[in-house]
Amino acid sequence: MKEKKTGNRAEDRTWFGRYNQALVRYPFLINALQSAIIASLGVLVSQQIKGANHVDWTEVRAMAIINFAFMTPVLLTFISFLNNLQANNFIKLAIDQLIFSPPFTASIIGLRLFLLGTDAGQIPGIVFAVLPKAVVTSMMFWLPTRYLIMSYVPPQLQLLMGSLGGFVWNIIFSMILS
Repeated sequence: MKEKKTGNRAEDRTWFGRYNQALVRYPFLINALQSAIIASLGVLVSQQIKGANHVDWTEVRAMAIINFAFMTPVLLTFISFLNNLQANNFIKLAIDQLIFSPPFTASIIGLRLFLLGTDAGQIPGIVFAVLPKAVVTSMMFWLPTRYLIMSYVPPQLQLLMGSLGGFVWNIIFSMILS
């Protein structure tokens, strides 16, 4: 006798259905892995665009570590906070870009410098020198991107969409920091 397929069971057997199940069951691990992979690809592409003669695996590894161990847990927590906040998307976007983003961006720059072997005493000066341009450029990219994500993407897929946006941003960000 043939098993009758319901909508949910047939969907659960698709690649996307399985992905969604894994994302719900293991949100940190799945998001951390995909963020690290997407960030690594962004760095590799940025290196090729800049005309690098060889791959700088130290930078690729640094951004993969930052995305896996720092950005994913922070963003999962922050996205959850924003999604639970009883406010419209413009208020959420203002909190995201004006309050959260500058220190978050500074942290990423500092961690990147540290992982690339920059002398710890020089990191604050470099961060403060680079941060204004990084934040302004970041807002030009992330304001529309985050608004679209907040408005149209289901919560469980927001970090993935942010990571895909991050692919483009990592290319821009890498070029700013070079």
